[in-house]
Amino acid sequence: MEFVTSEEARPGMKVRISDGHRRPALRGLIGTINQRYGDSSYVALEVLFENGQSELFWHHELSVAGRD
Repeated sequence: MEFVTSEEARPGMKVRISDGHRRPALRGLIGTINQRYGDSSYVALEVLFENGQSELFWHHELSVAGRD
């Protein structure tokens, strides 16, 4: 699995939550980056899921959906 880098993470990008995420219920889910927070060297990302919920993730907890 290739993780999303801080530089490439952009709103609208489809991402998959890491299989090693600390919350098992989120592992493998696909969502869309909605918002970026922080600077480009270490960004936090708000990911919006199809059910309307959103969660914050560090960039290294995500991979680009369809690229793994």
